[in-house]
Amino acid sequence: MGSTYHLDERHREAAAVFRHLLERDPGNESAMGCLGAVLHEAGDHTQALAWLDRALAADPDYAYALDRRARVLRATGRTGRALADWERRIALGGDAAEARRETAALMIHCGRWEEAAARLAEDPAPGPGDPLVPDRDQLHVEILRHTGQGERARELAERLRAEAPLAGTFELATTVRRFHGRAAAEPRWRELARLLDTEPEELLRRSGRCIVGWALADWAAADRELTALPALEPDWDELADLVDVLAELLRSPDAETAELTPRLAMVTTARDAVRERHGG
Repeated sequence: MGSTYHLDERHREAAAVFRHLLERDPGNESAMGCLGAVLHEAGDHTQALAWLDRALAADPDYAYALDRRARVLRATGRTGRALADWERRIALGGDAAEARRETAALMIHCGRWEEAAARLAEDPAPGPGDPLVPDRDQLHVEILRHTGQGERARELAERLRAEAPLAGTFELATTVRRFHGRAAAEPRWRELARLLDTEPEELLRRSGRCIVGWALADWAAADRELTALPALEPDWDELADLVDVLAELLRSPDAETAELTPRLAMVTTARDAVRERHGG
């Protein structure tokens, strides 16, 4: 029942079920891990981490708890510990593809591009006839773009756009902007804006509109969305996404440096404040 509530995002009911299980069986590491995961998704990072620590103290090789603790640590900006947990999860074997992708993504946030590329090479980009894995292939686009492989990045982003329109359109717009400038990328940014109109998750919708505003030099619109973000309590990694986008826009051939640079400083400060708030 707790797992059903969890899948339905009924966090209060799920937490109550797992707490009841732990009252009856205090050493149940599975219930500890599940409770930690539920509390993380409910936004209680401190209690989530406490329960996941307990689960891993009971069973250091508990793969699910390692993955979930890494997510809490990433959300609170404790990136070194998060990477250590995911590396431990990978070392345990089994199906670790998601842990490899999460490790690569966090390494990118930390500017560790060569290590990210090496980790992602274990889960290579698709060939012409291979099926896409959107979470993986979005990272491959980022690596290709960072290493100056514009055409390959664009080709993969085009394929991704058909499979996962929001992520693919974002990567395509960013890639075109990076190598060909604002005017060439404008149709793709406007396409992304239309897709965001139907995005149900408010934080993703507002963050996306902020990015579109930066990309189209609509500073007033971008600043309206940016001002609304603190009330949604974004995690470290969600703000790190915005930092990375601003840095990418600043690398484009016609970057509006005078406008983008202070906004990069503002978002970086907000991101770092999350880590400081959690003692990272």
